[in-house]
Amino acid sequence: MRNIKLFDSGVHKFVLLNESEPGEEEGIRSNQYLVVHGDNGVLLDPGGFGVMPSVLTELLRYIKTEQIKAIILSHQDPDIVGGLSTWLELTDAPVYVSSIWLRFLPHYGIASMAQFVGVPDAGKQCRFAEDFVLQFGSRAFLAFRGSDQCIRPYSQSVVHRRYWCSDVACRCRI
Repeated sequence: MRNIKLFDSGVHKFVLLNESEPGEEEGIRSNQYLVVHGDNGVLLDPGGFGVMPSVLTELLRYIKTEQIKAIILSHQDPDIVGGLSTWLELTDAPVYVSSIWLRFLPHYGIASMAQFVGVPDAGKQCRFAEDFVLQFGSRAFLAFRGSDQCIRPYSQSVVHRRYWCSDVACRCRI
C-alpha cells in the first residue's frame, strides 16, 4: 500500500508513503510517513534498506530531498533505521530520535552522529518553518520507554510508532 493522504488541508498534508508488504524487509512490516507543510517536509520512520527506493519514489511526488527539514525515528529497530545511511547521503536534515537510542545508531553504518538530535523523555518542540511546528515526546510503548511520538497540531493526530490515530484529547501549542 503506497501514497495515501491521511490528512490534507491544502497547505498541510500527512501521507502514508509506504506500508511494506510481507516479503519486503524479510517480512517485518513497517510504515513510512511524510508530514508536508507548504514546501517543507518531515519524514517519519524512513524504513529499512529494502523499502528505501519505494519510499523515496513516493516522497518525490510531494517534495524534493532538499526540502526535507527533518527525519524522525520512533525507535532504533532495523525496520525503522535500516535505510537511514542512504537517506543521510541525500539530505543534511537533522535526525530526531529518543536520547536513549542514540547509542544504537552507529551499528547501522552511520559514520557521523553530527546530524542527530536526541529527544529527551520530557519531549521537544521543533519549528521547521514560521508556521510549521511539531511536538515530539518520548512515551512508553508496551515494554520499553523511549518510543517517540510525533504530535501534529494541524490535524490533531498522533503518530506513535507505526500507528496513526486521531487523538481528541491531544492539545498542542503552535
